[in-house]
Amino acid sequence: MRVLCLTIGPEAEPSSRFRVYQYRAPLARLGIELDVRPRVDQRFFEVGYGLRAPSAATRLGLLGASLARRSVRRARDWWSAAGFDLVWLQKETLPTALLPTLARTGTPWVFDFDDAIYAPPPGDDGFGRGIRAIADRWRQRDTALAALLPRCARVFAGSAELEGWARRHTDRVSRVPTVVDAAAYPVRPVRDDQTLTLGWVGAPAGRAYLEPLRPVLRSLARRHDLRLVLRGVTDFSCPGVRVETRPWRSYANTDDEARDLAGIDIGLMPLPETPYTAGKCAFKAIQYMASGIPVVASPVGANADVVLEGVTGYLPADIAAWEPALERLIQSAPLRAQLGRAGRSHVLRHYALETQAPRVAQLLRGATGKRATSRYPRRALPVRREETHAR
Repeated sequence: MRVLCLTIGPEAEPSSRFRVYQYRAPLARLGIELDVRPRVDQRFFEVGYGLRAPSAATRLGLLGASLARRSVRRARDWWSAAGFDLVWLQKETLPTALLPTLARTGTPWVFDFDDAIYAPPPGDDGFGRGIRAIADRWRQRDTALAALLPRCARVFAGSAELEGWARRHTDRVSRVPTVVDAAAYPVRPVRDDQTLTLGWVGAPAGRAYLEPLRPVLRSLARRHDLRLVLRGVTDFSCPGVRVETRPWRSYANTDDEARDLAGIDIGLMPLPETPYTAGKCAFKAIQYMASGIPVVASPVGANADVVLEGVTGYLPADIAAWEPALERLIQSAPLRAQLGRAGRSHVLRHYALETQAPRVAQLLRGATGKRATSRYPRRALPVRREETHAR
């Protein structure tokens, strides 16, 4: 069985990597070949994640050039769709006027999303609000997804919130959480004889989520030897607290990512309650737990499903409750070890690639109907190379 995967980014883009790319090997062992073709190239992706900082004029030019290239590339991708058993769309909506034409390929579609792409996100994600508005109008954010979902043979929703939204438009919805290759996340021994590290890993736009924690962190730092390590932001300060910021990077492999996580004693995942964050799939929490790290997270989005209160971490209901939750973990290495072990076990049971891949294979096969084995030859068109990792 052959599946054409149209992703929003190259393998370095986190959502594309964990929702699609990491399934290539396990699905290949189950007889499903994924041909992954990203929407944007590595350079465009790096600007969006703040790894490059061109001028506003350059950004606008890059956006325009990217839209043109992307349109040509996607036209070629869809032209070849009839040679596949299935098209897997990863967060990629389509102009509603094109849906009837694209449906004529005869190849069924699966749509996959792990963010509330129907709601406006916070921040400017590296491009600026004006440019984002142009991109949103091009994508028809407010109408395109609702028009697309009823045409899909199956929808993969990353959380209960996203599943509920999708079910307003189709009943062919399955909840498929974002998972990790647990074997790539070694658990390190709990430390109790040195500075304690509170850690956060995320995209640059997530910096705003950390702002409300400043008074909590300052209060804790007055009583405890701790530091705050942030991977993904470079301009966060908190007077009275040792803060180490590291620029976000596109990881060459999961080993590098796991190595960064291994330096954290307590994982943080603060979130405000907004329509956009309600769709969050708790992936940071899953990564922390896979590494045996106890988690303190806001009970927003899928966090309340993934983090088990008092078992794998804590879910403080408001900012005032964050301090006592963190205090308990800071003061007790045995408690950190206990919650870390429980978190790792929870991930192995529910959020591990090795347990999720057979289910995804079953859902993909089910979406093809009678076309489980391709009856169509590959189109004689040159196929673009997959985007490589950031160098």
